[in-house]
Amino acid sequence: MNNIKKQVPDSMAGCIKVADIANIYFPQYSKTETAKKKFRIMIRKSKALYNKLMEKGYNEESEHLTPIQKDLVFSFWGEPQRYVIIKK
Repeated sequence: MNNIKKQVPDSMAGCIKVADIANIYFPQYSKTETAKKKFRIMIRKSKALYNKLMEKGYNEESEHLTPIQKDLVFSFWGEPQRYVIIKK
């Protein structure tokens, strides 16, 4: 597999850990906590995205995004280039 792509578990098709999606969108941060913080900051800065996520039950303290929440992020920010679902 190409080293540029990040393998993610099948669970990415369902609920996804905020840490996983934050690391995919913000790979420049070596610490997961920093990537998560940036992810949440950028969500808050995007008022339309934030409001849509809140309508779908988003909680800034949650460690997971639902499939609908993940899809909203993808629709606003685009699907990450390194987003690959590994199917068994």
